[in-house]
Amino acid sequence: GDRPFCQRKIGGFRPILALVSLGRSPQHFSVGTRGGIMASEGSFTPEEISAFLETDRYNEGAIPNLEAFLDQQVDEGSHHFEANLALLKLYLVFPEKCNTARVATILRKAVAALPEPMLLQCRYLVPKAMVKNDEAIAKAIQMGKLIESGRFEQFWADGGEEFCQGMAGLRQGVNSAILGCMGRAYTEVAA
Repeated sequence: GDRPFCQRKIGGFRPILALVSLGRSPQHFSVGTRGGIMASEGSFTPEEISAFLETDRYNEGAIPNLEAFLDQQVDEGSHHFEANLALLKLYLVFPEKCNTARVATILRKAVAALPEPMLLQCRYLVPKAMVKNDEAIAKAIQMGKLIESGRFEQFWADGGEEFCQGMAGLRQGVNSAILGCMGRAYTEVAA
């Protein structure tokens, strides 16, 4: 309305707090279409998102920022596990805001981070009903289980190439995940 920007409540929080936590001045931001604060000058840095999570991790108004940052990760081939987990948690708290395509994207990014336990942690935050009702989510979990269990040939036979398409760096991440799993399985132990 007519209130100054710093006094308006958007998505349940005062935007000036988010701006301060991101270390940017108000003129660098605009109000997002769904009520959050979005960077208008390029993209967020991982440090800015980490600072943002310190103050607004459980705030519904953080969802648009975290979704935009996830889209940025997809484009850049980067991964910010803490931000992605925070988004999954917010989807649990605010199920009406849940975007299943983004849940599947987070799971795909977690597959690329194997053998780290990120996929397992993400799976715990995805309701079973969602896994049953969404093919992309179920596929991401299935593909992750294939890599975790060392069934690499089956991973590629079951659509590994398709799974890796459409996301920068995912193929390289999956290759690294496979190598990491193999490295753990074939490590020599000195007596």
